[in-house]
Amino acid sequence: MTPGRREWLWGGAAAITLLSSVLFLGNGPSVLRPMPVHQVVLALLMGGAFIFVLPVIYLVTLACLWDRRSFAQVSLAAPLVVAGLSVVWFVNSWQFGTSYQGVGHTVAVAALNAVAIVAAVALALVGWRRQSTQMQASAYFTVFAVLSWCAFPFLGEPP
Repeated sequence: MTPGRREWLWGGAAAITLLSSVLFLGNGPSVLRPMPVHQVVLALLMGGAFIFVLPVIYLVTLACLWDRRSFAQVSLAAPLVVAGLSVVWFVNSWQFGTSYQGVGHTVAVAALNAVAIVAAVALALVGWRRQSTQMQASAYFTVFAVLSWCAFPFLGEPP
C-alpha cells in the first residue's frame, strides 16, 4: 500500500461518516447543517444506515482509482460535475430558499458550497500539475465531504 493510502481510505471514510451523521442533529436545516436532499431521501429510504452510503462509495472508488493514471482527471472532474449541478440546484431552488429559510441562510449555504467546491478544484489542479496523489486524494475527499454535508441543500422547509 502506497504511503498515505490507508489514511485517505479509512480516515476519509470515517470523516465522511461523521459528516453524514450531522443530519441527525437538530430539527430542520441550518447554516451549519444544510441537510443535503440526497441524504434526506436516503435517510427516509434506509433509516440510519444512510450514513454509510457515501463513505462506502468513497472508499470503494478511491481504492480503485488510487494507483491509476486517471485519478488526476477523476479528482478534477468530480468537483466540476458537482459545481455544475450545484449551479443548477441553486438557480432552481433559490426562490424557495429565500422564501422559507431566508436570504442570509440561502446565501451562506451557497457561499459555503462555492468555497468548498473551489477548494476541491484548486486541490485537484495543483495535484494534477505536481503529480501528487496526496493532493488528488485531498480533492476527492473534499468532494465527498461536500456531498455528505452541504451539497444540494434542502431549502424548501420553513425554519
